[in-house]
Amino acid sequence: MRLDFIRDAANAVFIGPNGVGKSTLARNIAHHAVMNGYTALFTSAGQLLGEIAAIDSASALRRRLAHYTAPALLVIDEVGYLSYTNRHADLLFE
Repeated sequence: MRLDFIRDAANAVFIGPNGVGKSTLARNIAHHAVMNGYTALFTSAGQLLGEIAAIDSASALRRRLAHYTAPALLVIDEVGYLSYTNRHADLLFE
């Protein structure tokens, strides 16, 4: 499997109905990336947004965003399962 999208800093989005294996595929790609020397982090959108939305200082938010953006590959699972407030949407795209 080629991982050029990581080197190119490109996004990959898996779209499909529940139960077809999108999360498993994403986990397997993250595992493959790690086995090929990349760093990876797998999290759910709910966990990520719940955590960063609770942060009340700009410096703490920057540090936490740095945690999420440090790995070569960031997998955010279950993005389509949530309804977002404007703040959550802003944080997700930050």
